[in-house]
Amino acid sequence: MAEGRRGDWWMCGFSWLLALPMIVILYVLSIGPVVCIAEKTGINQKPLRTFYMPVVWLHEETPLREPLDKWGELWGWN
Repeated sequence: MAEGRRGDWWMCGFSWLLALPMIVILYVLSIGPVVCIAEKTGINQKPLRTFYMPVVWLHEETPLREPLDKWGELWGWN
């Protein structure tokens, strides 16, 4: 019985280990459609800037500037 519980905990931890990178990738990629919708609907962008500040930092301080620029262009950013 104890062995079964240990295996369950291991699988749960392993699942999170796989899910966490996917969540981070989806967070970074979500900036495209969210900003596009915000611009079209006139939503206040101040909360969005706060929420996406880590992505802005990635854009400004890492080699991801060009890929993030291309991603934004796909969503109609200037």
